Amino acid sequence: MFTVPKLRRFVLIFLIILGGSCGRPANDGRSPLRPIVTTKSPPATYQLADEACNGASPKTARVWGAQIWTWEDSQIKTSTARFNTLTSEASLVSDAISATSWRDVFERRCDIKNPTGPCINDDGSEKGWVLKSSGGGLRICEDDAKFPRRSYETVALTSHYVLEKAYQTYLSATNTTIGKIKLSILPHFIDYYANFYQAGQNKTLKTYVTGNLAYFPVGQMIAVFPEKAGSTSSTGSLWESEFVLAHEYSHHIDFARHGKTLAAAGLIWDPTLHGFRDLDATDQTKSKRARIRGAYAEAFADLLAYYTEGSNKSIRGVPEIQRTRDVTSDTFANGEAKKLTSTSLLELTDGLPSQEQSVNFSDIHIAGSVMAHAAYRVFETVLSANSSSPETDNLGYKMTLALGDALANSREDYTLSPLKVALEKAVEKGLGKGQDEIPLSLKQNLCKIVEDLIPAIPDLPFAESMSCERQA
Repeated sequence: MFTVPKLRRFVLIFLIILGGSCGRPANDGRSPLRPIVTTKSPPATYQLADEACNGASPKTARVWGAQIWTWEDSQIKTSTARFNTLTSEASLVSDAISATSWRDVFERRCDIKNPTGPCINDDGSEKGWVLKSSGGGLRICEDDAKFPRRSYETVALTSHYVLEKAYQTYLSATNTTIGKIKLSILPHFIDYYANFYQAGQNKTLKTYVTGNLAYFPVGQMIAVFPEKAGSTSSTGSLWESEFVLAHEYSHHIDFARHGKTLAAAGLIWDPTLHGFRDLDATDQTKSKRARIRGAYAEAFADLLAYYTEGSNKSIRGVPEIQRTRDVTSDTFANGEAKKLTSTSLLELTDGLPSQEQSVNFSDIHIAGSVMAHAAYRVFETVLSANSSSPETDNLGYKMTLALGDALANSREDYTLSPLKVALEKAVEKGLGKGQDEIPLSLKQNLCKIVEDLIPAIPDLPFAESMSCERQA
C-alpha cells in the first residue's frame, strides 16, 4: 500500500484546463487519498452507457434520483440516491460541482537520461501535461436511471451524490457557501519515458496513474482515477467509498479556509515535492514544518470525511487502507497500535522510512492517521460528556473545523506544539465552555488520551509541565 516504487517520485500532477479541444497545464498541487503510484498496466475499461444522450445537443434537465454503488463494510451495495441540486446541462452540475468531464486523456513525454530529471525542462521547471483528447461534458438524460456499475455515468452519479452531501454538510455546519469544483471522471494520465533499457534494448516506458483520487487546489478539481485493468473483478473501487470521496472534498474545504493563511506563512503545495513547499527553506527535503503540515492536512481530511459520512462503514472494507485510515480504529491495517512516538516523528520530519518500524511514518498519510485517531478519541469523549447540550448536530464536524482553523493559524511549525492549542480550541467548541469551566476529571481524561497516542507531543493539552495531573 504505502511502498514507494522507483518511478513514483517522477509522477507529478498538474492543473487541468477542461472544456476545450486542447489543454494548457500549469504547475499545481494535488492532495490524493494515498501516495500517487504509477503502473505499466493500462487502466480498467469503463463504458459510456448512454451514448445517444452524450452525443446529442445538450438539454437542461434536473436529475432527482439515480442508482449508485457504494461500499458498506466489506460489500458493495446498490441504492437509490436522491439529489437536491443536480442538473444535466452541457455537463452534470450542482451547487457543489461546476462541470463534469469524462475520459480526459493527458500525456507528457520524459527522458530517463535527462541529467536534471526525467520530466524536467531545460529551464529547470517540471514538464506539464498536454490534453490529447476528452470525452467532453458528461450528461444524464434519464431521471431515476440505472446504469451498469462499470460505466462513466455510475461513477459520476456516485461521486456527485457524495460530493453534494459533503457540500451540504459544510453549508449546514457553517451557514457559508464554498466555491464549486470541477469533476473529472476516470481521466487517463500517461507518462512516456524515453531511454528505458530492458533486457539490453532501448525502449519507451509507458505508465499510468491508477487506483486513486486527487484534489487539485489551484485547478479546483477532483479527479477520480480508474483502477488498473483486472483489479475490479472481486473487490470494490475507491470511488465507491463515501469516505474516500469526502476525504478529497475535505481537502477542498481545507484549501478554501486555510490556503491563503498558509501561503502567507510561506507554505504552498508543490507537486515536485509531493507536499508543501517551504519558501523559507533552502533545502526543501529538510523542511520539517512542511512535512508536519502535510500530516495535519491528512488528519483534517480523514476526520472531516468521517463526520461527513457519519460512520466508518465505507472505509472498513477497503483493502489496504481500512483500519489505517479509519479514524475509529486504534490499529493500522497490519495490527500495530496507532501511536506517534519520538522515533515515528523523526521518521516523518526526516522523510526517510525507518528500518526498525513496520509502519512507514515518513508517509504524511500515516502520521496523519494517528493524529486523526487521537482527535477522534478526544472528540468522542467530549460528545459523550456533552450529550445533554442543545447543540449536538454534527458537533464532531464542527470541532474538526475548529481544529483545522487553529492549526492553520499557529505559527509554531517545527514541532507538534500546535496540536495542544488546536485540540483545546476544538474541545472548547464542543463543550461551549472556556478551559476554566471544564471539569478537572474531563480535562485529565482528554490529556491522557493524547499522552498515550501522541507521546511525541511536546506540550499536552489541558496540562502543565507535561503532566496530566497538573492542569492548566
